[in-house]
Amino acid sequence: MRRWVAVSAVVLVPMYASAHAMADPTTRTDSHASAFTSAHTNAHTNAHTNAHTFAHTAGRRTRTTWDSVFTAAQVARGLEAYGRTCSRCHQASLGGADESPALTGGAFMSNWNGLTLGEMLERVRTSMPTDTPGTYSRKDVADVIAYILSVNGFPAGTVELPTDDGALRDIVFSTRKP
Repeated sequence: MRRWVAVSAVVLVPMYASAHAMADPTTRTDSHASAFTSAHTNAHTNAHTNAHTFAHTAGRRTRTTWDSVFTAAQVARGLEAYGRTCSRCHQASLGGADESPALTGGAFMSNWNGLTLGEMLERVRTSMPTDTPGTYSRKDVADVIAYILSVNGFPAGTVELPTDDGALRDIVFSTRKP
């Protein structure tokens, strides 16, 4: 089923959603795993985000995860923070286990493709860890994201991944190398 989402006064973008979710959106639930891997949620979010990104970045080149948006020092801090906070559920390999999804590989990459790093930081910051969500600082989460990006093959650079929402929303997670 298709419905249209207004991006601006003159741009409409189609957004696809299941008939069930449109009929009763209150029946959707997000478990730990579905927060990162739900195909329905990602389809909805990707449509909204791509529309938002188009409207927000119209007229300028969009930065992507291929633009060396984090540093090697940030990756090292992220590895330490990941080991301390995330590996108990997502495993040291980032391969995931039980209800915790993998943070590397094809499924992870396609789930985040087209979303912004601002959305990634906010989702992690507000939903992790599942037993005490919202306890990680923006800096720790940005460092962990830098580590995850590095493990997934994105290049490090000379400028750290920022922690402010506005700057992070200008960086799009892209699986396609330009």
